[in-house]
Formats: sequence, structure tokens, C-alpha cells
Amino acid sequence: MSNPWRDGMDLSAHAGHPAAAVLAENFDPAVLIDAGSGRFLGANGAAREMLGYSEEEPSATTPADIHPHELARLEGFIANVRREGRWNSDALSCRTRDGQTVQAGRA
Repeated sequence: MSNPWRDGMDLSAHAGHPAAAVLAENFDPAVLIDAGSGRFLGANGAAREMLGYSEEEPSATTPADIHPHELARLEGFIANVRREGRWNSDALSCRTRDGQTVQAGRA
């Protein structure tokens, strides 16, 4: 299985996904989440850098792992993405690997 934290966002298993190439080339932090399982399929270098993860980090990380302090807001975000197909809010913040909180969407 590919490691979704790798530089270039190696999504070879998801190469047909239309978002894979866009996210890999995005300079802003970006992740690809499987709506069914709620697991990260991939994260670009900017997202890994912002969150403090290396390419060796386990791919078992979920959005709830980086948003434990705001689960209700996270659920609203996911519901909005499922309904609208995109995110249009800066209301979330992320917990980094070392426990700091950073505003989502801001590197």
C-alpha cells in the first residue's frame, strides 16, 4: 500500500481519482479523504509540513485525529463537503503532531 504522506502525494492506488493530481500540485495544505471510511487517502507536502508529519507516518490517521477538540464542527464540515462538494470555511483548526493548534487553511 502506498504511503499517503509521501512528497508528491503518491496516490498510485487512486490514480484515477480526479483530485489526486490537483492536490499533489497544490502549494496549499491539502488532503484527500475517503468519504466512506473517513480515512485520509493522501496529503500533500504542505499539509504534512503544517501538521508536522513525516512520510513515515502511518496512513491510519483520520480527520478526527487532527480535530479532536472540535468534532461537532468537523462533522458539519464533512456534511457540507458531501452536500456541496467543497469546503468554504476557515472555521476549523488542526492539532499538529506536537499538540499545537493551527488554523486550517493557513500555513
